[in-house]
Amino acid sequence: KLYVKQLREKKHPITLRGTIFPHKIRSSELFQESLSGAFVDLTNSVFAGDLDCSDFIFENYFNLNFSEFQGEVNFSKAVFKKKIDLIEVVFRNSVSFSEAHFQEGVLMVGAQFDKRLHFDNATSSSLNMIASSIEGNAYFDNSKIDNLEFFNSKFYGHISLNSVRAKKMRFEKNMFDGDIEFEGIDVESDLKFESNLCRGGVYLKNSSVSGYVSFIRTKFKNHTAFVRSNFMGEMSFEEAYASESVIFWNTQFGKSIDFKVFTVCRTIQLSGIKMVNVYLNSAQIEAFRFT
Repeated sequence: KLYVKQLREKKHPITLRGTIFPHKIRSSELFQESLSGAFVDLTNSVFAGDLDCSDFIFENYFNLNFSEFQGEVNFSKAVFKKKIDLIEVVFRNSVSFSEAHFQEGVLMVGAQFDKRLHFDNATSSSLNMIASSIEGNAYFDNSKIDNLEFFNSKFYGHISLNSVRAKKMRFEKNMFDGDIEFEGIDVESDLKFESNLCRGGVYLKNSSVSGYVSFIRTKFKNHTAFVRSNFMGEMSFEEAYASESVIFWNTQFGKSIDFKVFTVCRTIQLSGIKMVNVYLNSAQIEAFRFT
């Protein structure tokens, strides 16, 4: 077994690059006490068994870049006091950040999640997922994330963002193979969902967005529904495309909706809607249905 004892005075780096861990590891086994500010470098390592770092406090930077995790990974209720980067990290099994706290945010670049990702009930100043992929379902429910961004990433399972609170959200140039569900979200500023390919359904329910809402150039290949929600800023579907009907039900729009060059192969259904202005510049819509 490998133990790293507490460093009380000097913040020495702990370098374990390229290490192969053949068995299950618990944080209490690897680190006997709190790291007291030490930088931990596990770059390019392989964890063949499970990794359990639940309830652990990471005082300083914790580097897992270019590493591979073959077993389950558990960071539930962990506290990261510095920003954590997950660059080209491969997770072969389920990963949990449930109830974790990230004081300076999370950056995922080229990360690969082969199974489920749990990021529910977490708090973070930011979550930036760039050029990454998630094969299984991903859960971000009940989390508070100030700045949430998914860019140029691929999601093959169901994505659940229920009851997420954020200052702003940005989803751009992503591919969603399964359904993506926003229910009960509260966004203080803008929600940008631009240039995405949605093969599954897109559902936004019981939610509130205070700023600008944009679905510009997004392709909706399946069901799309906006239900019992309140959009206080302007909304745009400019150059978007929908293969199926788009439903707006019991939804309020504080400002204008722009359907400029929006192509809808079936109908736009509007029921119990409160709106100010609707712009249809060059929109190609099979039919409107008002109830």
